[in-house]
Amino acid sequence: MDKILCVVNNPKDVTTLIEHLSEQFHILVTPDPAMALKYARIDPTIRIVFSDYKLPFMDGNKLLAQIKEVRPKIFRILLSDYEELRTIIPKTTVGVVQNFISKPWDPDILNSIVSYAYQSSH
Repeated sequence: MDKILCVVNNPKDVTTLIEHLSEQFHILVTPDPAMALKYARIDPTIRIVFSDYKLPFMDGNKLLAQIKEVRPKIFRILLSDYEELRTIIPKTTVGVVQNFISKPWDPDILNSIVSYAYQSSH
C-alpha cells in the first residue's frame, strides 16, 4: 500500500486526513523533520508528504527541499493556518512546494489535492 507522510507538530491536525484517506493509503505521522527525511530516504512507497510550516529545528519549506533532493517524485504539500499562508507563500522556494493547504482543511478539497498529488507522483 502506498503511503502518505505527515510531518506535523500536533498529531490531532491530521485526524481528518487519516479518517478520509486511511483506506487508500498507509499514513505515517511524525513531528520530527530528521525522522521524516529518513523515512523519505528509505521508503519508496511514500508518494505524498504533508509538512507543517512550523517545525522544530527547521521550517517545512526547508524540509520539503531536502525531501525533493532525495526523492524528487514525492509530491510535497505545505500545511499552515490560513492567516500564515499569506506570509509563507512568498517565502517558499519555487519548485519545492507543489501545493498549499490551510488548516483546518475542507475534506473535499483535501481529497481533490490528494488525488492530484497521487497521480502526479507516478
